[in-house]
Amino acid sequence: MYQTFGDGQGDSDSQGKLSSLKLPILQDKAVLDLGCNEGFFCNVAHEMGASKVVGTDIQAEMVYKAGDRFPDIDFQLQDWKDLADMDGVFDVVLCLSAFHYAKDKEQLLSDIANKLSDDGLFVLEAGIVEGDQEEWVDVERFSDTVQHPTKTALDNLLRKFFSIRCAGPSVNQKGDPVPRFVYHCTKLKPVALIISGKSKDGKTTLAHMIGARTVCWDHIFTKNKLGDTDKIDQITDQLIKDGKADDLVSMVMEEVDQISGLVVLEGYGFGLLPIQKELEDRGFIVWSTIRS
Repeated sequence: MYQTFGDGQGDSDSQGKLSSLKLPILQDKAVLDLGCNEGFFCNVAHEMGASKVVGTDIQAEMVYKAGDRFPDIDFQLQDWKDLADMDGVFDVVLCLSAFHYAKDKEQLLSDIANKLSDDGLFVLEAGIVEGDQEEWVDVERFSDTVQHPTKTALDNLLRKFFSIRCAGPSVNQKGDPVPRFVYHCTKLKPVALIISGKSKDGKTTLAHMIGARTVCWDHIFTKNKLGDTDKIDQITDQLIKDGKADDLVSMVMEEVDQISGLVVLEGYGFGLLPIQKELEDRGFIVWSTIRS
């Protein structure tokens, strides 16, 4: 037996691991446990008031035992490669002491990100080997050989899909010499940086120094034939005064929609238009800066 229950001691300190996970409030949340074993953490989620709990495991014996222990919880026999076909999204996804078994770790993380709600949390507990290089190291255990990453390797892989925070160490696992750590991961959201100010303030120079794709107010002004660029500040003020702000925002968002990742919006008009609200309504994290 791997997990520890009241009726028997397993190889894992399940209660100690639970404390290290620092789980959020699960009341009325949908929770998915990947590699659920006999269902210890699924039952924790159920007792914490989760509205939906699904546990998956590739071992039929584990799924049977979990269902026998906790008949009110949905346990499914499933390979991780089939995760993309699962219905619905989840507020919390757990992957505990199992990530090293994934054959295609990048694909698994991509599928988890797609199954996570916009404000959801992915809780990963994984082994990390010592080392400064970005590498995955073969580790011999009492029963098999698995690959564990260095911290650099794991961080870089997770950051392809998530914003990450190391929540601290987990408990030591019997038979595995590699220390384990807990990560809290949230879905990556697009980021917008608004650089506003008057002409000749150095906005364009700053945008080029940042090096990201840029939406320039001068370009929008010229492309849409809004007037003489030598009078861009005055004409922008007049267009907004004439009630054209919504039209100008639509012009901006046409350009934003063509860029993924970080987008920099640079120019005088961005300090006057309701761009920030429009970006936030579309799920962007918005930063704003103006020359002091």
